[in-house]
Amino acid sequence: MSFLLYRPALAGFVLSALVLSAQADEVVTPAELPAVTVTANADPVATSPSVDAARDAQRGIAGAASVVDAASYKEGRAATPEDALKYAPGVFVASRFGSEESRLSIRGSGLQRTFHGRGIMFLQDGTPLNLADGGGDFQAMEPLATRYIEVFRGANALQYGSTTLGGAINFVSPTGRDAVPEIRLEAGSFGYQRAYAQFGAAGEQADVFVSGSDYGRDGFQDHSGQSTQRLFANTGYRFSDTLEQRLYLAVVKTDSELPGSLTEAEFRAGNVRKAAPGNITSDQKRDFDLYRLSYKLNWLPAEAQKVEFSTFYSVKSLFHPIFQVLEQDSDDYGVDARWQHEAPFGRTSDRFVLGARAARGDTDDNRFVNAGGQPAARTDQSEQVAENTDLYTEYSLGFAPAWTAVAGVQSVSSTREFRDLFFSGVANPDKSFSKRYEDVVPRLGLIHDIGERVQVFANVSGLYEPPSFGELSGGPGVTQLEAQEGTSYEIGTRGSMQGGVTLDWDVALYQANLENELLAFQVSPSATSTVNADKTLHRGIEAGASLGFLTHWQARLSYQFNDFTYDDDAAYGNNAIAGVPEQVLNGEITFRFLDNKAYVGPSITAASSSWVDHRNKVKAPGYAVYGLKAGQQVTPAFSWFLEGRNLANKLYAATTGVVVDATTPANQRLFNPGDGRAYYAGIEWKFL
Repeated sequence: MSFLLYRPALAGFVLSALVLSAQADEVVTPAELPAVTVTANADPVATSPSVDAARDAQRGIAGAASVVDAASYKEGRAATPEDALKYAPGVFVASRFGSEESRLSIRGSGLQRTFHGRGIMFLQDGTPLNLADGGGDFQAMEPLATRYIEVFRGANALQYGSTTLGGAINFVSPTGRDAVPEIRLEAGSFGYQRAYAQFGAAGEQADVFVSGSDYGRDGFQDHSGQSTQRLFANTGYRFSDTLEQRLYLAVVKTDSELPGSLTEAEFRAGNVRKAAPGNITSDQKRDFDLYRLSYKLNWLPAEAQKVEFSTFYSVKSLFHPIFQVLEQDSDDYGVDARWQHEAPFGRTSDRFVLGARAARGDTDDNRFVNAGGQPAARTDQSEQVAENTDLYTEYSLGFAPAWTAVAGVQSVSSTREFRDLFFSGVANPDKSFSKRYEDVVPRLGLIHDIGERVQVFANVSGLYEPPSFGELSGGPGVTQLEAQEGTSYEIGTRGSMQGGVTLDWDVALYQANLENELLAFQVSPSATSTVNADKTLHRGIEAGASLGFLTHWQARLSYQFNDFTYDDDAAYGNNAIAGVPEQVLNGEITFRFLDNKAYVGPSITAASSSWVDHRNKVKAPGYAVYGLKAGQQVTPAFSWFLEGRNLANKLYAATTGVVVDATTPANQRLFNPGDGRAYYAGIEWKFL
């Protein structure tokens, strides 16, 4: 693992932490701290809330939201978004070729993307991981340097300024107050290897957390290797019981080979380990370096009031040889302010929130002829500027015992400016443009508490999503693209039952009526074009549950029913929108013994067939993939796991490309095979 990238930033970060810690009476590790009982909202000034506080806060959302405790996925391989999020209700996530590149969709967001996510706001500790234009990188996330993940599905991410169809996913980091120093090693099939280390320490006022990871794999397919190194760190300082600040640092260096897709004939013949020939001759890759610095301040100015302020700055450098060579340097920065007042007007059941967010991104985009993976003659040059300003407010009114009404509204204003620096007259006209997108998005919701552990909820919410530059820079007519907008309707329930049998559940039914949906489809093996569909419908069921029974048995389940269709479209009628299976199931059952310190059990990932094209002529077949996992916490300090995946060596398409008509022309490269039979092992040592 190369730490050359980390040393300057890490040295400065540790120095600042030591300066802060010097003001504390004594620096101790979390293992030396006295045991405490944590209850939700016990520490309202904390810049990094506990998992209990996060779950408690979601009970105030009149819609679908959930928390994924990192402990739930650290019992096996923990390397990709699929590893971390496959059991999160409503989240469809499938690795494109076994690596971190994925199709990640909530309620049909970004259906055509198997890379560089769209339609979901990704955050690290509440600050955006996405570029200002809305695109996001999966490699910027570290599942191991995470305490828990908050998932806000659909229009339920108001606090983060998201009005997208998919919502928001927030990765919450450990701090020096809850992180135990540890080392974790994983290895497995297809050259997979992963090393992770973290350190945490805390004093009376200051704390520091630092983690580093090195991830690599040769890949199941040819030309699908990946190497990623990440540093995540944060340091906090508590001035008083009413004021706390925290500084975050992230450094990511990632190199990924791109194997491309297979034809249907190659896929069905079982030639699934080969890469597309053109991807090898042009050495197609996606490499980038990312540096991000963010700051959070929490202040309790008066009883029942809270002010949160945050700001961030990130720098990203992308080298991306595909059908052309893309070189991009991006600077993104923004601020966020939020004021919350519990019990306004003396009503203890009420809550008022007022917030504002602003972000800007500047990208220098350079494009060249691809000569064996290296830039040759220049083909384009531009500057791309994205700006976003969001103002939002929400009021929760307890109007009867166990009943709460929620009303909110958000003002969205976005600008996309493209400055063509390569035009040369009539033969190459100026493609510059500037377009503004504005809307006011309302929200109404209702929550009913049935006892202390069960809720039902419903809401009607607006949706709004401007295009990213990924949509605005490819194909004819992109400068005329409108923002995607619509209205969503949702009902659901969440809760738990305790006793001899324990049950936790999260179920939602939704429908989104969309206009101008941003739909991208392949126009060549490496290029896509985006259009605004007229009217579309997204309907579905999202369900997640965990069950404990017969003392030693535990089960987890997530299920999706996805019904995404055109709505009397002139070209496609009521056809299904291609991209994801109609039904997806993830499940596991484990037997826990030796005082619950050891576990063993099978798992299944199953999906129905899925359309590859909007004409609904070609389907990827459905599949069921089986696995088995075992592990043990041998001592409080040492644990291990073994995991087998796709044990039947099932031939299946994990994801596919999306086109208008998969039969014209014939033999299009659209199928991305899932990994074959694989085995993984890992050990973890904590320094208690």
